Amino acid sequence: MGVLAFDEAAADQLMTALEQAQDRIQHQDQQRTAAVEAAIEDFAGPYAQLFTQTVDTAATDSKTLVFALLNLETQVNLARIRAQEEQQRLDDLTAWDALTEPTFLQRLTKPSETPHPRPTISADFSASSRVRTVAGGSESVSSARPNRLRGFVATARICNRMLAEELSALRSAWSGFRSSCSWVDVDSFTLLSGFEDYLQQCEINARWIDYVADAFEAPGTGVGVLNSVLNGLVFSALAPAMSDQQLLDALASKDELELTLLFNRSPALVNQLQLMDPVAINDWWNTMSATGHTAQQDMLLKELPELFGNLEGLPYHARAQANAQALQNDITFVAEEIDALEQLMKHQPEDHHEQRLAELEELAGILNQLETLSTHDFNGSATSLVSYTFDEPPLAALALGDLDTSSDVTYNVVGMGSSTKDMYGWTNASGNLHDSIAGARDDVATVAWLDYEAPPMAPGSLAVLGNRHAKIGGDRLAKALRGVDAVRRDDPPQKTVVGHSYGTPTMAFALADPRVHVENAVMLASPGMPNHIRHVSDLNADNVYAGKARDIIPVVEELDEQADEPGVSALGFEAQEGDAWARLGREASIVRHVDPMDPAFGATRFGVDTNTEEVGSPVTTHKALANGEGNGHFDQGTEAMDNVGYAVNQQLDELSPYIPREPTPIQQDLIELHDRWEHSKDLGKHIITRHPVPIPPPITGPWMNNLSQ
Repeated sequence: MGVLAFDEAAADQLMTALEQAQDRIQHQDQQRTAAVEAAIEDFAGPYAQLFTQTVDTAATDSKTLVFALLNLETQVNLARIRAQEEQQRLDDLTAWDALTEPTFLQRLTKPSETPHPRPTISADFSASSRVRTVAGGSESVSSARPNRLRGFVATARICNRMLAEELSALRSAWSGFRSSCSWVDVDSFTLLSGFEDYLQQCEINARWIDYVADAFEAPGTGVGVLNSVLNGLVFSALAPAMSDQQLLDALASKDELELTLLFNRSPALVNQLQLMDPVAINDWWNTMSATGHTAQQDMLLKELPELFGNLEGLPYHARAQANAQALQNDITFVAEEIDALEQLMKHQPEDHHEQRLAELEELAGILNQLETLSTHDFNGSATSLVSYTFDEPPLAALALGDLDTSSDVTYNVVGMGSSTKDMYGWTNASGNLHDSIAGARDDVATVAWLDYEAPPMAPGSLAVLGNRHAKIGGDRLAKALRGVDAVRRDDPPQKTVVGHSYGTPTMAFALADPRVHVENAVMLASPGMPNHIRHVSDLNADNVYAGKARDIIPVVEELDEQADEPGVSALGFEAQEGDAWARLGREASIVRHVDPMDPAFGATRFGVDTNTEEVGSPVTTHKALANGEGNGHFDQGTEAMDNVGYAVNQQLDELSPYIPREPTPIQQDLIELHDRWEHSKDLGKHIITRHPVPIPPPITGPWMNNLSQ
């Protein structure tokens, strides 16, 4: 009877996109709420109330939008079920028609010739209007701290990028569903146009508050500004934006002064450029010049280095050129800040600027280390700074090898307690990984990826038990991997992501993005996967590998490097070899209980601490590098590094298998103590069952009533 015009794969893809959009909209709503709470501190006057009203409206719209998306997901799922039923009816009817001489019973059970009703989908959403001016006398004022408002603006723009990405993914999935599932009727559908309006309102909000912050900064922090002046800024925020093509044309033709004025007048254009498809960016850049750089391209990299150094889709040699310029600018800026502060301290010694001076000097050291690492070969490999964001400390990604040409590209994602304060350490770890993968080859590139804010070390902070840092880092990593796809789409390399410690849930969030795909994912010392990632099939990776050392008890069995006596823990017990933190991360967290070493997860497990002559040195700690105190996961010659190299190069016969080690002496004692306790409980239950204790009757009497009162 035919095949129904309904593609289940397209329906599943739409439902996945809808589900992800709900999650990310809720996530960005939480981020906005936190940013609002910080922004309203010291914000006073009518504009403070107006700001609160607009963000409350945005939060309400966000919840309404999530509900609309959930409703559409439910309708699509029901349509999928109805389509399965209708297709089954058609198949049964076709089979019945093929019968040459139906029996009496077959005639009685002939499938229905009446088609199932076609489902109808409707999904509507509209963004609420916003008021951004206040009424009242022209002499009324408001006051705020500009830096707090700018903090809100920065977070809002990050959230807006998230929304734009989800809107783009939904449009693509909806288009695929409509073209492949025409059996389903669509009635009223304003969801995506309403989503676009909501995003536009959020972008206007960010531009508006950015202009308001400028107005407060002009007279000085905390000084009141006339509300009539603030009202006039709304017209700038509502100015129509350029189309993507108009923006790219402007960048290709305008001079330095014109571009400076353009971005100063419309700062939202920066976000717009960063939100463009990396493939479109790559096409635009390559169209400007097929070989080498034009003078216009060199000008863009020199005058707008912070923008183009991190723009996904640009060739990596161009990004490195821009980041080198941005880094040099920041080195000069910090040096000038230090000099100015030292001069101030000579004249105002009583103001106690020593702490800020120490912070600036530490920052200068980090920047100088980045410059050294990015301008000199590292262990024989050419280096380049492919991502760089000025902060305290900065965010950065340093490539070993050529990302533009290498046939094998690996991103090495850092874990808890790591930052560019020790850029050399993670570069060294990534260099060892690079050597393990490359062998004698020279067409391999490895990225020491510290382009997100990893949570501080436990137990000093409990942030490592949550997923906030991992989600933000995962978004950044997903963008970076999409950038590789755009730049290398004509000669795609094998892509691998390696994560250590907290880097493993971070990479999991990235690899759960349906727009991302890698050949290999390798997880070392994982503190657990996010709870919604239950199996390797939830990750967009062809091959998933995992390895970990024996679990040991933190503090009790972990080596105390500061102890006077060698080889002991902080509590004086004999220190044991093993990982003190991965298991704690899984068991103490309420959002990461999935162990990638669990056979049910489906990863290929390998050994890291087998401790036999046939394999490399055993890993003895949770750390990436042990710095002489045993062996970390990324130390040269370890079983872990050897196995990662085998996995990436598909030498699977060489992988040493994961063999769980025996418990430590203290763990064995605890196991026996637990067994005795369980036995004593069972014995107690047996005694009570065989010899029940009589319960005395309740005590009554007038004196008991008096006591109860």
